[in-house]
Amino acid sequence: MTERDAQPPDPLERAAERLLAEIDAMLAESRQSSVERATLDSALERDLGLDSLARVELLTRIEHAFAVTLPEQALVTAETPRDLLRLLRGAQPGHAHAIAHEVHSLAQHGAARAPQQTRSLGEARKALIGSGVVVILQFLLFLLVGSAVWAAGFAPEGVGADEIFPRFIIDHLPSGLAGLVIAGILAAAMSTIASSINALASSMTHDLYASWTGRRDPAHLFRVGRAFSVLWGGGLIGGALFFQYYARGSDTPVVVLALSIASITYGALLGTYLLAARWPRARGRDVVGAVLGTVAVMLVVVFARRLAQDADMAWLAPLGRLAWPWYVPLGTLLTFGTGAALSYLPGPRSER
Repeated sequence: MTERDAQPPDPLERAAERLLAEIDAMLAESRQSSVERATLDSALERDLGLDSLARVELLTRIEHAFAVTLPEQALVTAETPRDLLRLLRGAQPGHAHAIAHEVHSLAQHGAARAPQQTRSLGEARKALIGSGVVVILQFLLFLLVGSAVWAAGFAPEGVGADEIFPRFIIDHLPSGLAGLVIAGILAAAMSTIASSINALASSMTHDLYASWTGRRDPAHLFRVGRAFSVLWGGGLIGGALFFQYYARGSDTPVVVLALSIASITYGALLGTYLLAARWPRARGRDVVGAVLGTVAVMLVVVFARRLAQDADMAWLAPLGRLAWPWYVPLGTLLTFGTGAALSYLPGPRSER
């Protein structure tokens, strides 16, 4: 036996062989490519003839074969099997990724939405289940619309995923219907933003300003509320402009970017619920300190990939590789751990 035979096989080499075997099996089944065997440097589209739909099937087979979850941008960024192999090396285990998604959904639909607006545990359970059903139907509608646009041939190669539907509206819908759809999108956006500004201004006026200053005059609070509305409106505009800057040149879908940014506070919110339910020592100041600290850390985590492009911030690169579903579990642990630690600091215990 030679020294080479005595050495254990290289895990990366085994992964490459398994990956190429999966691609070869798919090529043999589809019979759409003249290439009999793929190499690590074969172009998925030019050499192997894999269009966008075939890539979706290939990624599904790879995830099943390796028991992992590949990042969403794999469909766009991977051009060769070598790119897929590189993504596999940093992929999250499938079961762990599923847990992270469950925690994200718990924060988004359990802590941030309907249950806190109910009057009893039974109503909260119904609201939570109802919210889940509505969201499932909502995303099913999105998927059906996207599938119909693709099946009709209105999703050409080389067009960004976030541009396909807007282009379909402008280029293929009749003028009247296109205007109606655009008006509906703008109306939905305006109603969401208006309600957000109203809620933020109301909380700032009545929960903070009125309690701190003792002013209860309705006319005065009305003027203060309008000022807060202007401030929050300017803040949301600034946030939108920053989002545009952050998303520029990125191949990540806008939905993923939006969920990533929302995760900055989702983890803190879920951690607050856990502190209230499972940590009796926690006081109001402990929770506030934990939330502020968590939001500051999560801002760095979410934007770590962009920040790491600066040579002085290159040490943030490992954080930039963290998949977005893990933002909420990380934020939840940070909030709960920080709040629990702060609860041991000396101070009055009457606050709860």
